[in-house]
This record gives sequence, structure tokens and C-alpha cells, in this order.
Amino acid sequence: MICIAILELENVVKRFGDVVALSGLTLSLERGESLGLVGPNGAGKTTTIRVSLGILRRDAGRVALFGEDPWTRPEVRRRVGVVHERPAFVEGMRVLEWLERVCDIYGVDRSEARRVLELVELWDVRRRKIRALSAGMRQRLALAQALVHDPELLILDEPFTNLDPPTRTRFIEILGRVKSERSLTLLITSHTLSDVLSLSSRIAVISRGRIVFRGSPEDVERALGASIVRVRCSNPRALAEVLRGVEGVRRVEVVDEQTLVMEVEASRRASLLKTIASVSEERGVTVFDVETRAPEIEELIRRVGGVGSSRGGG
Repeated sequence: MICIAILELENVVKRFGDVVALSGLTLSLERGESLGLVGPNGAGKTTTIRVSLGILRRDAGRVALFGEDPWTRPEVRRRVGVVHERPAFVEGMRVLEWLERVCDIYGVDRSEARRVLELVELWDVRRRKIRALSAGMRQRLALAQALVHDPELLILDEPFTNLDPPTRTRFIEILGRVKSERSLTLLITSHTLSDVLSLSSRIAVISRGRIVFRGSPEDVERALGASIVRVRCSNPRALAEVLRGVEGVRRVEVVDEQTLVMEVEASRRASLLKTIASVSEERGVTVFDVETRAPEIEELIRRVGGVGSSRGGG
């Protein structure tokens, strides 16, 4: 099968005064692919997206979006749907009313608003004012907004920020279904590996404006190995009883009345989040936080150098 690059960045440099945000970044995205672009805060993820869309002008290098330079041919952006980290809405409008307005802007039939609201599981709250939506619902509305014009490429910039673990897990499941049903090409940025592993066919790690690692999720898992996961919840003992029998969980220790710590195989981190969400609901346990003891991205950057890695590649 011949792969066609939807997005290409070659030796791209972007400066903000004396700050070099992108330092010879090279990256490509093929049609039908799901690329997770991950890196620490300030690594250049959002700048990469803005340059890719022609919102920011690069200082050097080449950018092609669907074969066009998005800076000189901004109309090419109409083929892209974008979910921003902090989506903006007219807070006093109702969900359906807002989405129908978006349909008008794109020149598509208003019936598309119902289709995408059902797809992201928001049809039941269509008459609710946007200001009354939860964080998870707002993010799903942002996803619906990005889908109304049937884009070929969907870009999500840090879409999991400020979502609690159960809400994050549900959003990941909905996003996976959307990709499958719409046959979308996907670019997702995140500072947390576990959020994008299950959604991505390829991972690229960005650090200080350069790609320092690229490979499959399996390459990432081999590079990371096992990690320590810390869960803060209302009843850690109830969770521990179940999690001790989960495949890939090597050790479970209840540290105090609100904390348990596990050693988890890298390949099981994404599924573990789903397990924690379902078990906590069944047992009536409130999960406050789930995190790795050492930041996953920093750990991967520290360990790369062999499997699937690329210095400055894309």
C-alpha cells in the first residue's frame, strides 16, 4: 500500500526572540495514521501544531499540509479539525444551538450537529447551556465542533488536560470510536504517554524543539519497561484487592488510607486506567489522582538511544 503524507515538516525552525521553540524539527504524518506527539511542557508541541496549520510562520525549513504550504495557502486548513487544550465557546448558548451555529459557519447542513453530538454522546444534553457542562462534556463538545465539517485530519492539542482519570478514560474510548467510524488521520499531543499509547500507531517524542524518539507503541514499551504508578483514592484497599489479580501488575502496596502504589508493565498502563475506572465505579471508590512516580516522558527521553529512536528524525 502506498502511504501519502498528509503533513510534512522538514528541518523547521521557529524562534520567539532569543528563544528557539523548534530547532530543526522533522516530522511526517501519513494518511490513516494516528501519531502521538508527546513531550514535556514547553517542548514545542503546540508550536509544532501552529506552524503545521500556518497560524505561525516558520523561520526556516519546509511545511506541507496536504501538499500545500499552509502559510501561503491558509484555505487548506478547512480540511483539518482541531481540538484545542482550552476550547472557547459562547457560554450562554445551548449545546445544540452552538453546534448548529458552527455548521452555518462551515456551510454544512445543520443535521450534522445531531450526528456528531450522538457520536460523542452529548445528544442527551443538547438543550443544556454550555456553562453548565462538566470538563469532560466540554471536551467532547470541542470534539464534536471539530468534526462537523467532516475533516480528513483531526488534531488534538493536549486534549486530556484537567480531566480526572475516569473522564479521561471515557474520552479516550470515544475518540477511538470516532477515529474508527470516520476513518480519520489523527495527531494528538500530550505530556503523558499513557494517554496516547492506546490511540497511536506511532509515537514521536519531542524535547527542546526536536524529535528525539520515534517508533511504535511497542518500541516505546520496550524502551520504558515497567513503571511505578501511584493512585490516590477514597478506599485504596478495595482497589488493591482487585488490582493484585490484574495481568501486568507486578506489585500492589497500600501506602496509607488514600494511596496505593503499583509496579506495572508498560504494555498494560493504558488498560490499567480502564480497569481502575471500572473497578472504582463497581466498588464505590472515588479516584482522586493517578500518576507515575517518575514522569513517563522524562523517563523515556532519558532511556532512548537504541530501539526505534531517531535524533532529529520524523
